[in-house]
Amino acid sequence: LDLPELLGLVLMSTSSRVSSRAREGWRRSAQVARKQGQEAWAKIQEMVAESQIEKEMPKLGTLPALILQGDADQQTPVRAGEILRDQLPKGQLQVFRAGHNLLPESPEALRCCAQWLSSQGFAQPSASKL
Repeated sequence: LDLPELLGLVLMSTSSRVSSRAREGWRRSAQVARKQGQEAWAKIQEMVAESQIEKEMPKLGTLPALILQGDADQQTPVRAGEILRDQLPKGQLQVFRAGHNLLPESPEALRCCAQWLSSQGFAQPSASKL
């Protein structure tokens, strides 16, 4: 991971570990997306399948991080967010009443994200867009 301009992280419904079973699922999803002509989505899914975020944690540990998890997420349980928080010294975990599709399911998560980005010095979107 070589992103010198990276200022912070917002991690949603994610984990620092991808199991071999999950890797295969992401690869299959990438194949389906590619067959449907969704090349960009296929590449994202392949990147997730090959990701090894856990190995990058020492580099990411100096960055402020907001970790958002849904309490009813069947794909990425809250424990995954707790592990990320424990691995990122500047990590802040927020859990919302939602499943894996956090932002569509929880307007509070979107507001939390916007407020955190603002607290980090990024522009605050207008309230009407939230």
